[in-house]
Amino acid sequence: MADTRKSTNYNKEKLEDGLGLKRLSNTTIYLKDNEFVLSPSVQNQHKWFDIRKVNLDRFNEKPYKGHLLIRYFDKFLLTDLDRFIQKMTPTEKYIENQNIGIHWKFNVEEQQEGYTLINRQDRTLTYNITEYSIEEIRKLI
Repeated sequence: MADTRKSTNYNKEKLEDGLGLKRLSNTTIYLKDNEFVLSPSVQNQHKWFDIRKVNLDRFNEKPYKGHLLIRYFDKFLLTDLDRFIQKMTPTEKYIENQNIGIHWKFNVEEQQEGYTLINRQDRTLTYNITEYSIEEIRKLI
């Protein structure tokens, strides 16, 4: 449990202090005005993270502008959340368990030209994502 908490809190201060985002309870959701930022953290040797359906449902509660901001070790990978959801979270391929509920698992792969996210339930589903600095993200969010 301590490792999960450490990963979840990794670079949290850069999101809160550097970007002015406010964390929603103990989730990976950060808010600012009408901006919704889903920010999973990847701090493990297998380079994986998950996206929980309950968090996506919260995104759909209001007309937010959504961002997926992955804290990949010391890097920040950013993309449009709507586009990511449409391509990478198929309703027929997910994982469900008692503790987490419905969720999707992804791996981050480093490519020569950037980063690719791979759906672990359907490895044919891939998504290119770009690295940004905190300063660049501040201008976008």
